[in-house]
Amino acid sequence: MLKFLPIRCLKTLALTLLCLVSIAAPFSHAEIVPVLGRGQVDLTDYECSDMSSPIIKRVCFEKDHGYLLVKVDKKWYQYCAVGGEIFQSLIESKNAARYYTDKIKDALDCFH
Repeated sequence: MLKFLPIRCLKTLALTLLCLVSIAAPFSHAEIVPVLGRGQVDLTDYECSDMSSPIIKRVCFEKDHGYLLVKVDKKWYQYCAVGGEIFQSLIESKNAARYYTDKIKDALDCFH
């Protein structure tokens, strides 16, 4: 004969599973990318946008620190002291590669 768990045990089990799922959920979607000169960067706090440019593949912006990450071909680069308007202009640009080259690449590099 099959024995059933008491209702309070089932409630405790269900609550425990719910807690485990809610704790694990934020970590299950973390995206970490290798950024030149910085190492592994977790994009959880970044706003990212996929690009239709043949060269600029994706851009991610972290507004609290003004960090901009740009994926050029297969490599990620970091830029510092970037305002939100630069990020917005880049993602709205008709020619993202030209905008990146003219306004970001040499002017906002973190290492000069």
